[in-house]
Amino acid sequence: MSYLVAAVDSVIVVVAAIVSGIGYHHFAFGFWDQPTKYLAIGLVFAAGFVLLMVAKGYYKPSVLVFFSKQLAYIVASSFILATFLALVVFLLGASDSFSRAAIALFAATSTGGIVLSRLAWAQYIRVATTRGTVQKKKVMLIRGAGHDTASSQAQLSDFGLEAVHVLDIDEQGQLNQLLPRVSLSISNNVSEIYVMTDGMSRDALQGLIKQLRTLPVPVHFMLDSFVSQFAVLPVSTFGETTIVELQRAPLNLAERYIKRGFDIVFASIAIFFFAPLMLLAAIAIKLDTPGPVFFRQQRRGFNNKPFDILKFRSMSVMESSGAMTQAIKNDSRITRVGRFIRSTSVDELPQFWNVLFGHMSVVGPRPHAVSQEDHYDQLIARYAFRRHVKPGITGWAQINGHRGATPTVSSMEDRLEHDLWYMHHWSLWLDIRIMLRTFGAMFDRKSAF
Repeated sequence: MSYLVAAVDSVIVVVAAIVSGIGYHHFAFGFWDQPTKYLAIGLVFAAGFVLLMVAKGYYKPSVLVFFSKQLAYIVASSFILATFLALVVFLLGASDSFSRAAIALFAATSTGGIVLSRLAWAQYIRVATTRGTVQKKKVMLIRGAGHDTASSQAQLSDFGLEAVHVLDIDEQGQLNQLLPRVSLSISNNVSEIYVMTDGMSRDALQGLIKQLRTLPVPVHFMLDSFVSQFAVLPVSTFGETTIVELQRAPLNLAERYIKRGFDIVFASIAIFFFAPLMLLAAIAIKLDTPGPVFFRQQRRGFNNKPFDILKFRSMSVMESSGAMTQAIKNDSRITRVGRFIRSTSVDELPQFWNVLFGHMSVVGPRPHAVSQEDHYDQLIARYAFRRHVKPGITGWAQINGHRGATPTVSSMEDRLEHDLWYMHHWSLWLDIRIMLRTFGAMFDRKSAF
């Protein structure tokens, strides 16, 4: 099935490239263009898209069945590939043959087609699994005492697995039956073993691990919720002792150089790609209400250093004094154009210039108004710690639902916890993950106004 879904994605991309390219030139310039060059663009885009999906394991049936988990990554991957293609076209001087508008139309068309396709695949897999049309992978389940068989089976079923043999481990003596039972399972086409560790004693678990390592089959441990929180943390060793890093210091010098280099490259690409959109936004703001196009307000950056943040003006009354008056839903100060650019995050695009100037990073804790910073510095003990890294255009808090106003101390504390988690777990790949998910979150207008 994975190969079939990848093939369908590729066909959708190639067809979208040809149809959107030819269609754009017909309506824009009045003639039908040759399809071969769009075929080449489609093949390159399809290859890149499939590789990104494979790298994340997004062609596995256990992932395909959950449509919502795929949406943000699909949209973000398409955006990144379209940006890359536009940059390559610009560097090769081929803008006359491949306009940015045509590439944008192709990216939107192919993304829409893939999203609809994945929605259909998710529904098909769910129905087919229920009816037994799609055969589940047969596995053996080993578990500790106290597990309900029905709930255990249901948990595995969500991932396309069927436990055809179940072995409960609650006493050391039962381990003696493990190897014969596993041998029987393997003879009945059981390909993998899954172990639920809840309810197992330490001695039983150690004995189980020792025997499982002698078997020629893949073994997977399903950790309980308490242990799972440590499994995702950075691990190091000190002699024979394993150390889990629960909290890390802010970025070291090497990490700051890596992050800065990435910021410069990405911000440059973003400014180039969004230039037409920013021009349209500037014209619309100027025609809508009197006043400047840009809104500037002082913020505190890395190590409390002040800087002026850039945004497209979205309000008829601008507060540059730093007074803490956050925008609220149905705020009368927000203009017609302002409401649109705020809900789509277009108002934030000028901040890529802040990134180039070194005031901000693409990813980091969102900067707040100075008066708001002073206010929460007094109320929340660790609040100032978030300024130990550069503020960002997007962040871990924003993609996890903490976007928009923070009317209570509790809501700011929730945002702070996410900011601190990001600082303690920073990696370049985490920044990329956040950026990918940001594009999906841009379509969620619940907290944007």
